[in-house]
Amino acid sequence: MEHNQSSIISDIDKSTFFVGSTISVFKPTVIEKKIPGKGYFLIQKCLRTQNASILKNDEKFPEWSSYFTSIGTISPPGQLKEISNCIWKFFTDELKIDKERLLVRVSSHDIDMMNVWNNIGAKLEIDTREINYYRHHYGLQNVIGRNINFAIKQNNLEFKDVGNLIIIENKSGQLGVELAFGVGTLLSRIYQLPHPINASLVSKIVPHKNKYSIKFADALSVVVVLSRQGIRPTASENRGRILRKYLQSLSYFRTKLDYSVDEIGRFITSYEKEEFGNISDLDEKCVKYLKAFEKLTREQLDTALINKKISILFN
Repeated sequence: MEHNQSSIISDIDKSTFFVGSTISVFKPTVIEKKIPGKGYFLIQKCLRTQNASILKNDEKFPEWSSYFTSIGTISPPGQLKEISNCIWKFFTDELKIDKERLLVRVSSHDIDMMNVWNNIGAKLEIDTREINYYRHHYGLQNVIGRNINFAIKQNNLEFKDVGNLIIIENKSGQLGVELAFGVGTLLSRIYQLPHPINASLVSKIVPHKNKYSIKFADALSVVVVLSRQGIRPTASENRGRILRKYLQSLSYFRTKLDYSVDEIGRFITSYEKEEFGNISDLDEKCVKYLKAFEKLTREQLDTALINKKISILFN
């Protein structure tokens, strides 16, 4: 049964500022033990902002996209075997991924999952990571997930993760079985693209010029998506501060990529049309904001004062 998609700024999951996975939408169903017999599936737009911490760190580049589409399912307790067989058939029969390219990463502590995937005949990689790699935390007291990770072999023989199968539990026992993977990540691993963002719509808009292009495209997509959700780059609200960080980083990356501020505006217009099917005045607001930000920065004003002066330009 299909579950309704949520807004990425929904407060349905109080443990995070944005909907960062399908489980954020499924949480109430899991907590209230209302998973239907055949479970739910969901295609959900997601936003994770872990890349914000490395935007201006030239030594680090993101492995994942901030904005992406996730596909997930939630099934009643006890359906590990059924879900495992379904996802294996999806990978091998529907997506035509050679079995030799597929790897299941599992902890030896999770004997139930290890046994199921042994019987399926999948190639297993056991205990190669710290135990936290095989555990999910949901921001819920006494609730934890035991997970396996699916990976796909690349041309360089490295196996790269694409998604998880998770048994959600509390002290009383199982609450459900979750399956989740990002569409862009899966496509990039199957077709061996440089980065998940290369499988996203923004890659059609922003050309690859150098190593900073991925960060620039990632930041631009976040700016457009959050702005379209009504978020503004203010200092008074957490989501606003996150938007401000991504927005101001566009100024940093444009110098690395030799773009003008007006070119950023054109990228914003094109991506907005591609992602949402229509455009607003967002390009004008961003151009005005970035030009003011760069002018005041050159004047060496205090950061807090700069942010205060230019926040009104987005109203």
